[in-house]
Amino acid sequence: DIGDELGSKLQSRSKDIESVFSPDATPTAYFIGKMLWSKGLGSLMDLMKYAEESAGLKIKMDMYGGGPNKDEASEKAKSMGLDMPFHGPIDHAELGWTHKVFINPSLSEVLCTTVAEALAMGKFVVLPSHPSNDFFAQFPNCLPYTNKEEFVGKWI
Repeated sequence: DIGDELGSKLQSRSKDIESVFSPDATPTAYFIGKMLWSKGLGSLMDLMKYAEESAGLKIKMDMYGGGPNKDEASEKAKSMGLDMPFHGPIDHAELGWTHKVFINPSLSEVLCTTVAEALAMGKFVVLPSHPSNDFFAQFPNCLPYTNKEEFVGKWI
């Protein structure tokens, strides 16, 4: 039922989808998950800051989810001058046509559900090259990175 509903929504939003997923579209990125430092929020902020300082890339990263570190992470992002709005929790399916790139900086999960969902939605998925992500690396829309330079390279 969810697939049928999403399919009909996608048809009615084809212009919106084209503006997000066309080859010429500016990549729109997001993270969805529990807002915990252990999910790699700090490393994501550091990577975004490095991308800005080293390559002039100003990445907007929409953050979805709730958790005990949400407010503290939001304040840190603001203090670093990052374009990183923190939104509340949302069903991942609602983001099916709103963003082109999903980023999951976590090294603490095995077979992360949100990564699998994003890959299935056809999003580009940027994540650390790590044994916990080895399964996902087989998919052509998975873009693993081993260091901050490779992270930046995924955007160029």
